Amino acid sequence: MGTIHTSNAARTLQGVGATALAAVLLLAGSVAFAGDRGGSRAAAQRPTAASRPSLPDRAQRPVRPVQADRPSVAAGASAETTVERTEDGMTRTTTVTNGQGETRTSTTTVSRDADSRSVDVERTGFDGRTSSVSRTTERTDDGFERTLEVTRPDGETMTREMTVSRDADGNRVVEGTQTGFDGETRTFSGGPNKAPDAQEDEETEEDGGG
Repeated sequence: MGTIHTSNAARTLQGVGATALAAVLLLAGSVAFAGDRGGSRAAAQRPTAASRPSLPDRAQRPVRPVQADRPSVAAGASAETTVERTEDGMTRTTTVTNGQGETRTSTTTVSRDADSRSVDVERTGFDGRTSSVSRTTERTDDGFERTLEVTRPDGETMTREMTVSRDADGNRVVEGTQTGFDGETRTFSGGPNKAPDAQEDEETEEDGGG
């Protein structure tokens, strides 16, 4: 019985084939593992539909409350002012028309000369009632004299007569009388550099006394 000897070439070919097959299997395994790991990482990074916050449906979103229509004082209102210069002053007339078509007018007349200044305000309100303010100031040798008269829409009046002068030391001294809307007459006086509050006069002049 003869003995069969495998040649070196055959053994070498078998070794190369086994090595190539092992390399192919190793490469395939690495690719599969890398694919699984990449897929797992992407899956871990991407939030699922259940984990992502969902926006509420339009029907479920809170609805901002609608403010009820409130009547506006300025709605539909208009104002017009005209100024007319005169030889000794000016006349300013302001007419305001509200949304209901009612009007309010205020006419201020200012006149002056070298020694006096007068301001007269006539006002008619939306309700048709009238009021007025009249103020006259005259210069004197050591100061001035001022007369103020205010008539309210109800017809009641207030008058004030005031004299401002300087004493021997040059300080201002105020004296006067006032008859209020209640009909009571009062006297007032002020020492040096003191005078009754003039702001009331200015505000009354602007608003027509009511």
